[in-house]
Amino acid sequence: MTVNSDGKVNNFVYGGYAKGTSGTATGNSVTVNSGGAAGATVCGGYAESTDGTATATGNTVTINGAAMGGQGGQGEAVNGGYAYSIGGTAAATGNTVTVNSSDTMAGGFHGGSAYSIGGTAAATGNTVTVNSGTVGGVAGGLAYSNGGTAAATGNTVFINGGTVLSGAAVIGGHASSIGSTATATHNTVTIRNNPTFREHTRLYGGNTSAGGSGDVFTGNTLNLSSTIKVGSVQNFEFYNFTLPKEMESGKPMLDVSDTVVLGNGDGTDSKITVSTLGGKAPLLEGSEIMLIEVTGTNNITGDFSPTGTGTHGATLGYTFEIFSHNNNELWAEVTSVRTSQESKILSEGFLTGSILLNQTGDMIAQRTEQAKCGTFFDISFGGSRYNTGSHVDMKGFSLLTGITRCMNTASGKMTYGAFFEYGNGNDTGLYVTGVRGKSDVYHYGGGLLGRLNLRSNNYAEGSFRVGGVSNGFSSNLFDGQGNAASYDSSSAYVGTHIGLGRVRKLSSRNTVDVYGKYFWTHQGSDRVTLSTGDPVKFHSIDSHRLRFGGRSHYVVNRRLSTYLGAAWEHEFAGTARATTYGYAIDAPSLRGDTGIGELGVSVSRSARGAPLALDLGVQGYCGKREGVAGSVQIRWAW
Repeated sequence: MTVNSDGKVNNFVYGGYAKGTSGTATGNSVTVNSGGAAGATVCGGYAESTDGTATATGNTVTINGAAMGGQGGQGEAVNGGYAYSIGGTAAATGNTVTVNSSDTMAGGFHGGSAYSIGGTAAATGNTVTVNSGTVGGVAGGLAYSNGGTAAATGNTVFINGGTVLSGAAVIGGHASSIGSTATATHNTVTIRNNPTFREHTRLYGGNTSAGGSGDVFTGNTLNLSSTIKVGSVQNFEFYNFTLPKEMESGKPMLDVSDTVVLGNGDGTDSKITVSTLGGKAPLLEGSEIMLIEVTGTNNITGDFSPTGTGTHGATLGYTFEIFSHNNNELWAEVTSVRTSQESKILSEGFLTGSILLNQTGDMIAQRTEQAKCGTFFDISFGGSRYNTGSHVDMKGFSLLTGITRCMNTASGKMTYGAFFEYGNGNDTGLYVTGVRGKSDVYHYGGGLLGRLNLRSNNYAEGSFRVGGVSNGFSSNLFDGQGNAASYDSSSAYVGTHIGLGRVRKLSSRNTVDVYGKYFWTHQGSDRVTLSTGDPVKFHSIDSHRLRFGGRSHYVVNRRLSTYLGAAWEHEFAGTARATTYGYAIDAPSLRGDTGIGELGVSVSRSARGAPLALDLGVQGYCGKREGVAGSVQIRWAW
């Protein structure tokens, strides 16, 4: 429902209302525009049970105008979902509240609230997002039980802007129980984009009140990417600091006027990470950053880990020494800077271009073996895994079309021609230590090919090609603010192959072709800026492959023949080197050995002296490259 004017009913606004033995409110929504519900209690969905289970799931409230504080400043609460049970279970799950208003709203904002008398209360996976306006208390999830257990787990608060009123609390998850256990764990508070916190505001990962005892520390996380001033901070196991690009020298990330409590009070440490954003120079070894300063009369108390980690953009990793200074300041000193192991995924993405070029190069060599004249059209397709230290799974196809001519020479028969080539592939299986990437790559170009069949049954062949290759890469490699790394790259390429072999006739129907071939492909370098702001220079990639093999041809009749072959190939290079901020990224490589098996059938049919020839083949690979490819070659002779 949408509330555009003073649309209260007895000071309550409900998107959905369910009451009975078992009450369920699911998928309801309320949008409040300017002046829409001043002073009211707003619920996206309200569920009440008299003697059973009450469930509020997936309800939403969006505040675009004044929703609270309109009656003498006495605001009520906004709940994405509210579950109330007498004698049973109350569960509020997956509810959301979003605040976009520019007004002052004194009441509380709760993603999901669960209240049980004599039973269990659980608030799980609820979210509050404050983008603007002035708000009172904020809690991702609230769970309260009189006589049973209460748990607020996995709830989230985003403070993306606006102001939090003096004395108010921002809480990831709140749980209270009278006479039983209350736990508030694995909740998250994220603060960014420079919001304002008035005097004596409080930040809690989890907390409890009105009785009950339990864990309000484990897994609770504070993500902070703005410099802020608050009254107190406590009950966070994880502190993740991301320094703003423009941070005032000597100013702490977290300026606290009263109390900072680290750890769980039982010797369990708070763990700290410190990250910086890409697009500017990283911190140097020995750099020190003030994370927390208590400006009042109290000290920082509790336990914290003496070492920490962090990232710069999406490509570099830090290690830190965490230490306290004068008991009222917490500092981090950089002890090392390095490229992250996960950044190798960027080079894996660039390497897919060279892989696709090599696959098209194999098809060019297949066409060169056909020492016949005419117009041709070839296609190859398949999927292979390349073991590069991690792995690259390439799926794609290559096209080749052109024309060849023949001429007799004193030493034998010469076939030569020109071609256009195109390749297209994608890799959704790029994988490095938990990080996944995807490349969409294509190339196009052209070249020349030729083969000389000597009267001695020996032959020589070769090709030359040039063109351009483009690559669109995306990943789940994140920087300190959760931005995923991606890039678009383009570069030129050049390649060639040469081959020598001998054809030996075993019978009137059977011949054996023994050969050796060398392939060289050069993919040019490129400089890119990642979507995270990190500069990356990809160095050129040179692939040097040497292949030895044999192929047996058997003529069934004048229109049909078959072939069966095997080869061994060694890649001498194929290494994708890259740097970021001057630091070398771990380089994946195609270097290694691959076994190749092939079989196929060739069919020709004469049509008024201009035969149509069709070759169907399949190739299998094991070793450095693992996979299967199929090929179709069509030639119209003239």
